Amino acid sequence: MDYPRLLGRLLNRAHLVTPDRARLMLGVLASRAGLSGFLVDDTSPQPEKLDVLAADWNGNRPDRKIYRVENGMAVLPVSGTLVSKLGVLDPWSGMTGYDGLMAKLGEALLDDDVKGIAFDFESPGGEVHSQLFELADMIAGSTKPTWAICSDYAYSAAYWLASQCDHITVPPNSGGVGSVGAVCLHTDMTKAYENAGVKVTVLRAGARKMEVNPYEELPPDVAKEIEAELEVLRISFAEQVAQGRGIDLKAVLATEARTINSDEALQIGFADELMTPSQAFAAFAAEISKPASGPAGGDTTAQHIGGSTMAQNKPTRGKRALADDQVPDDADAAEDDEEDDGGDAPEGGKKPSVKDETDAGDDEGDGKSAGARERKRIASIIGSNAAKGRGNLAQHFAFNTSMSVKDALAALAAAPKGGAGLADTMASAGNPDLSPSAPTPGEQQAVEASWASSFKRVAG
Repeated sequence: MDYPRLLGRLLNRAHLVTPDRARLMLGVLASRAGLSGFLVDDTSPQPEKLDVLAADWNGNRPDRKIYRVENGMAVLPVSGTLVSKLGVLDPWSGMTGYDGLMAKLGEALLDDDVKGIAFDFESPGGEVHSQLFELADMIAGSTKPTWAICSDYAYSAAYWLASQCDHITVPPNSGGVGSVGAVCLHTDMTKAYENAGVKVTVLRAGARKMEVNPYEELPPDVAKEIEAELEVLRISFAEQVAQGRGIDLKAVLATEARTINSDEALQIGFADELMTPSQAFAAFAAEISKPASGPAGGDTTAQHIGGSTMAQNKPTRGKRALADDQVPDDADAAEDDEEDDGGDAPEGGKKPSVKDETDAGDDEGDGKSAGARERKRIASIIGSNAAKGRGNLAQHFAFNTSMSVKDALAALAAAPKGGAGLADTMASAGNPDLSPSAPTPGEQQAVEASWASSFKRVAG
């Protein structure tokens, strides 16, 4: 094992991990790399021969699946420290690789035997790497239901991944999630080298070359730069959690990277249900075994489980779902003055989703299905800043008309916030082309009652 190389990956880089795990990793690797001054009990297992290596898998379906399938669920363990390019499909030596999870998830999405994907979490987080962001996007864009089932806890990078799932369960009493923050470790070995009679001279070509190293004290201005970069990473992390969970960004940031116990997680929307792992697996299995059903329009019927609501199909998460079709720049300008009041997403719940039966339709033009394009249109309207305080009107534009994103956002920006009736709000938007699609008062009451009922179930 190349411990100095691993130590180099640990030090002077941002990580999404709890402090206790950071100290443990530093102690284990530093002692094995021959650095003095660290005393730690090394309880991690020694490297053993691997059953399956990601490098040995050529992309063809092997004789046995690369994940466990139980009752229609592909079970993907996420345990220990999360790292990039581990080269191993399964958790090994206290680590889980993003690459192995991506390989499993990609296979599971194409596997007809898999009806849902369960991530079995017990992880303190880990390394910041492009593979983390890529895996989170894969989970958020999954075409199959995804549950994050915490056997115990999911912190930092692990919670980043969990927050992109449709549903999160944590065990009562002992469970924990959160730690939405970032940390960077710097080791100053100057005193240790001085005591050992060793002097290291750093010779540079370029004033800022290797300005972060263990042989010199960390300059204060460099420390401030690193802290600023970590804050940017924390905000990005919080934005993904807020978007994935359908809760207010300010509420996520207000946790200040605390680890959240199970009861509080349920209250603030960081989790959906308190369940033991066995209960959660049973509930998910029952959920995906139900036949898909919905009203005449093809919309998904939300299934009620243990006091919360989950859509049978993958929900669309605001602007994340836009991918290639971004919200137009001029529409963004209309949103600049919008008050960030948390929108109409229910506290502690996810935004509703809609199943478009054209999902499997013929591809057109750029290769995207009509269903995918329609979901992107709906998501960009419902998840926009302009929709905040105008939820009923945004829902009408998204689900009952074929308005473009640009036209819908312009109409929303021109409409008043608050409890104005739909007819008054539509009139104030000043778009005569919308009048044929405006519902009658009775139809509007039915729509509002349906959404209100859904939001109440989601919010508990």
